Amino acid sequence: MIGGKHRFLKTNSPDRQDLFAAEAQGLLALRNAGLAAPEPLAHGVAGGEAYLLLEYLEPQRPGDFAALGRMLAKAHRQPAPQFGWARDNYIGSTPQKNTWCDDWAQFWRERRIRPQLKTAGLNVD
Repeated sequence: MIGGKHRFLKTNSPDRQDLFAAEAQGLLALRNAGLAAPEPLAHGVAGGEAYLLLEYLEPQRPGDFAALGRMLAKAHRQPAPQFGWARDNYIGSTPQKNTWCDDWAQFWRERRIRPQLKTAGLNVD
């Protein structure tokens, strides 16, 4: 508890600081789009560890997949002139490129599927 409120603290090795910075930015974007996501309160390195301090959200009833689907659909209805993101981020601890594309299929193929196939050791060039 901090200031009488529950918080959620994620820690990792110091070289993962950018992972937490990207996660904080992504969570803020979700919140700004009106979606339910924990508020990132602070991130950085302290005591030899990278950290991300988040608002604690009480888990809702398990398995509310319909609500998750509605939230996901709402996020994807946001209009945008291009597909991508303002910065690269991570899928787990794997770097994920988000360079802008004018075409959704190109973005999905080049920024999501091709890197995963390469990670799996498949020759996709």
